[in-house]
Amino acid sequence: MKKYYLLLFFLLLVSICSNLAVAQVTQVKRVVSSGGGLSESATFQNFGVVGESIFQTTTAVPQTPPDTLTSNIGFLMTEPNPTEESTSADDSLVLVSIYNQTGGDTWTNSWDLDTLVSTWYGVTSVAGVVYQLHLSNNNLTGVLPGTVTNFIRIDEQGFTVDVGDNALGFDSAEPLVDRIDNFTYQPQAKVNDLLTETLLEGENITFRVETGGTANQYQWTKDGNLINGATLDSLVLEQLSLTDAGIYSCIITNTIATELTLERNDIELVVQAYLDELDSLALVKMFLETGGETDWIRPWNLEDPVATWEGVTLVGNKIIALDLSSRNITGVLPEVFDAAIFTELVYVSYFNNHLQKGIPTTFGTLSKLEYLDLGKNEFEGSPPIELANLKNLSTLWLSRNQLDIIPDAYGQISSLRNFFVHENKLKSLPEELFDLSELRIFNFSDNELTIFSEKITQLPHLERLYAGGNLFTSIPTVVTQLSELTHLDISNNQLDSLPTGLADLSKLIHFDIANNQFDFGDINPIIDLNISAFSYAPQAPLNTVLDTLLKVGDEYTLSVESEGEGNTYQWLQDNTILTEATESDLVLTFALPSHAGRYIALVNNPKAPDLTLFRNPLSISVDCGSAINASISTQDATEVCEGFNFAANLQVTSNVDVSVQWLKNGDK
Repeated sequence: MKKYYLLLFFLLLVSICSNLAVAQVTQVKRVVSSGGGLSESATFQNFGVVGESIFQTTTAVPQTPPDTLTSNIGFLMTEPNPTEESTSADDSLVLVSIYNQTGGDTWTNSWDLDTLVSTWYGVTSVAGVVYQLHLSNNNLTGVLPGTVTNFIRIDEQGFTVDVGDNALGFDSAEPLVDRIDNFTYQPQAKVNDLLTETLLEGENITFRVETGGTANQYQWTKDGNLINGATLDSLVLEQLSLTDAGIYSCIITNTIATELTLERNDIELVVQAYLDELDSLALVKMFLETGGETDWIRPWNLEDPVATWEGVTLVGNKIIALDLSSRNITGVLPEVFDAAIFTELVYVSYFNNHLQKGIPTTFGTLSKLEYLDLGKNEFEGSPPIELANLKNLSTLWLSRNQLDIIPDAYGQISSLRNFFVHENKLKSLPEELFDLSELRIFNFSDNELTIFSEKITQLPHLERLYAGGNLFTSIPTVVTQLSELTHLDISNNQLDSLPTGLADLSKLIHFDIANNQFDFGDINPIIDLNISAFSYAPQAPLNTVLDTLLKVGDEYTLSVESEGEGNTYQWLQDNTILTEATESDLVLTFALPSHAGRYIALVNNPKAPDLTLFRNPLSISVDCGSAINASISTQDATEVCEGFNFAANLQVTSNVDVSVQWLKNGDK
């Protein structure tokens, strides 16, 4: 019997082993250890978890675990219901440290740390474990933390980190270049700030570059060329000369992170020379004679180098610009602008000061001068004819002075493009000015001009024409031939008609005709042109002032004459609206004393809503004449005793309706 049972047990054992040898055991797709690691080799050993029985494969398993594993017996812990939303705690902590130490709040694509890691920009994970991190061009700053080496899969083939095109340094790259299989850390932004340094000849300066890294190498450059021997993180320049001026930078490489090259942002070095003695003496003379010590705002310290004086710009040891606008400069400007001294001067501005009398003739010797602004001062008479010699002058401001003549010779400044003579006392302009064929801006507004020259057509490039505030009664039609015109201002004149052909000014974007004598018949056609900035209000009152005396009973018609279709009218008497009076004529059929007063009419047009035209006032007086005769008589004496009756009779003769009100002691 025992032999029988032993045989039966043996056969059963053989059957079990045979079945196990060919068993197909179905497992979940992801298999993780208690530490969260994903096995790529499918060799599950030392997991340290007491759990379900597992099978160890005898053949290689693909990187992504298959649905079934043919295996020998072993032990592992499985995830029965894995989700893509769960991420290893270790990897999550690494990501948070990256965010905190590289300015995550200012990233281009920031993370919301209160949401699932699977939603974070640039993070890719499999089975809850990060295997790709793409944060290029995302405004990362600072330094990647050392915790990056704690990524679970950092040592596995295919693990990827891309942080190029940010603002990171070598200290972010050095610990990782030999650790991560796919690590992209170049290029990176330039380091340190842009700088401009202005110094005098003979001074010293040190330039520095600051960036992290333990194996950095430096090479300074000037104007893009390597500087021999300049291989430290600082560059010392001593006893500066004019030739030291230029653009400096530094190239930084690293013997560990060899794929990255950093560059320092540019440093512009301006070296100013000490001014020639004659130049400085000329400036000192001007300073002393125009209230520099007592009146100037922000005066110069004559003990300091000229290159430090505000408003003085040097190139080398020559002045190229003198900007002394709005400095409360007073008195008379001396004749110090000698061509032998100011040989390179191209820009001069004395705008908004209190300079008096004449303009120095020596300005006319500055052959390289391109810009001269003498506006808003108290210069009188005529500017010097010598300015006609400035063949390179492109902009001339003589505005807001007390000039009454412009020399004919100014028509010879062939390079002039912008000419401003507004707000002076000019009664005429020389015809020669219209030979300035290169003019783009011509402003002669707010003078006392009466004639608008038809030679304006000789300025074919004119873009802005300002002629407002004069005494013009007409504008020549030829102005419409200025095809480049974008701004035209003829406001504040005495114009009552516009030149025909304004539609030909196809580039006109600003047109101002306010404060003239235009009516809706003039204005409405311009509105149809759809000029983007059209100013047409206010305008002068319509018609003439009238004073009229009427007699009671007279018939009289008050009229307002206004052009334009669709006009509406409203009459007022002594500033009180007459609600029924809404026509161009107001008829008084029977004049009464109540009709006396001051009448005006308001004219509007729906097409030009910004404008209300006023009729000049009509004053009406009404003479009663003999229209009313009245007498009072009493029946008896005017003195009566108490208790007696008293009677008075009023006899009225009138050709108008009369109302009567008796008074006693002045009271009703």
